Amino acid sequence: MKLSDFFPTIPKEIINQMVTDLTVDHRKVIPGSLFFAIAGSKVDGHQYIGDALKSGAVACVVDQKKYSTLDSKHQKKCIPVDDVRKTLALSAAAFQNNPASKLSFFGITGTNGKTTSTYLLEKLLTKAGKKVAVLGTVENRFGDVKLTSTHTTPGPIEFHSILKQFLDLGADTVVMEVSSHSLDQDRIFGIGFEAVIFTNLTQDHLDYHHSMENYYQAKLKLFTEYDSKLRVINTDDPYGKKIFEICEKKNLPAVPFYKKTLKLKHNLIGDFNDQNLAGVLAVYAGLGFDLKKIEGKIEFKVPGRLEQVRPELGFKVFVDYAHTPDALEKALHTLKPLCLKKGRLLCLFGCGGDRDKEKRPLMGAIAENNADLVLITSDNPRGEDPTTICQEIAAGMKEPPQIEISRKSAIRKAIALLNSDDVLLIAGKGHENYQIIGDKTYHFDDREEASTALEVKSI
Repeated sequence: MKLSDFFPTIPKEIINQMVTDLTVDHRKVIPGSLFFAIAGSKVDGHQYIGDALKSGAVACVVDQKKYSTLDSKHQKKCIPVDDVRKTLALSAAAFQNNPASKLSFFGITGTNGKTTSTYLLEKLLTKAGKKVAVLGTVENRFGDVKLTSTHTTPGPIEFHSILKQFLDLGADTVVMEVSSHSLDQDRIFGIGFEAVIFTNLTQDHLDYHHSMENYYQAKLKLFTEYDSKLRVINTDDPYGKKIFEICEKKNLPAVPFYKKTLKLKHNLIGDFNDQNLAGVLAVYAGLGFDLKKIEGKIEFKVPGRLEQVRPELGFKVFVDYAHTPDALEKALHTLKPLCLKKGRLLCLFGCGGDRDKEKRPLMGAIAENNADLVLITSDNPRGEDPTTICQEIAAGMKEPPQIEISRKSAIRKAIALLNSDDVLLIAGKGHENYQIIGDKTYHFDDREEASTALEVKSI
């Protein structure tokens, strides 16, 4: 594409330049790249405009407010815009020939329940005859074809590339998780939705948003700044109630949903899954799909969401992605009734490094108050010392917990302690098949480790 296809009124010196690549990373610039200078929370891309041009960028898209501060020799190859992030989103769509215009979108946001809701909605829409692709935390997938997933909601360049692949594979519908980061950064700016769902809002990501109010305002954008035929909102949640009231004042089409609206039999356990399904059914019915097509009982499988490991071996071991105080508490409440006779509820979890530190002692307290035995271990420590993370979790507990830094050893230890009447929750990583230690990523899957330990115990 020519640069003029993106910016028809730019200077004639660069208007006919051919663009072969888009990037926000100056280190990835190649001859023909169009570089977008993003001012992030840690790094400002405007500092690297000279490097980008030296590496062969045909032009740099820059913030209008910073244009006058740039080196004069670079200005003639810079395109000033009011909002670099939004311009990037629209340019990324144009670069892929606007695949989003040929797809229908369903978006789900909230702290917890996004992934489960996407899987539920995928199954129901498939039953209604739609060719559904899923984009989110676990995977980007259409049918049996899986594409690499690096973020819950990818950046604009990756996002529109994935949409193009979905379209080429035959998809006509995309059910996607919409993260607060993506909304704050306008990653999906320009997309319109058939329906959007709000599940809940509880503490998470404060390392990025810094306050619950900022976190809430990011989520709110999906319901007030994006076109949607229907907004389905969990008004049992206090933030959901606020969003619903705002939509009503703005005359935006919105409907509330409650757990009591559920009328479909299913295999998922937990009140929170009733709530997830209630939201999905509200979308299904609200857009006029035939409810008769989903009568009876439907079997759902959501990777790493209260996923039982090797039940045939006679033990109740569940792996769940719960990595927030609210999610951990709900998972423990759900599993407690499964303990038999004098059975115990065991909880094994950790917290991720370089993420919201405030939730660590809260999760320690929740685990202690709801489980009979707590084992603290490493999650994805990233750049932090895993021992320090475990100690910060333990700070929220009245009694010193058992701490085993090696997650593999912790899982083996927990399963060795397990009796047939007990239930074990391994929380925090769920579907993930890796562990990030320092700057390295290693293969690690809680389900695989638990399966191996259960086989040994069963011999």
